[in-house]
Amino acid sequence: MLWLYAVNIIFMKTLYSFVGNVCSGKSTISKLISEEHSINLYSIDEYRIKHNAILISEEWAAWDDLKFNISKENTAILESSGVSQNIDEIYSLFDKVVIIMMDCSIDILSDRISEREK
Repeated sequence: MLWLYAVNIIFMKTLYSFVGNVCSGKSTISKLISEEHSINLYSIDEYRIKHNAILISEEWAAWDDLKFNISKENTAILESSGVSQNIDEIYSLFDKVVIIMMDCSIDILSDRISEREK
């Protein structure tokens, strides 16, 4: 019985979801982990750019495309704000979802946003 439990854990579809504010380090950390562990990384921002989804009302195509691609994965990393109404659909594709909340002080966020604007 223990062996069967171990097999179920090994073959569970697992998603690591990095969520948080803009400039909180989601992209940086998720990319490092993706490269270190050879796990495909999906970023909603990349799909927004691909589909030219500037307004929230235009995001459906980006989320649908992301959902289609990520559904093929046994293990994946997702980077997003975590607040979209579409996130539950992505989470439902996986047996296990590990949510990693990225956070930092308002001073650091302010500095990072200022640097990004330059």
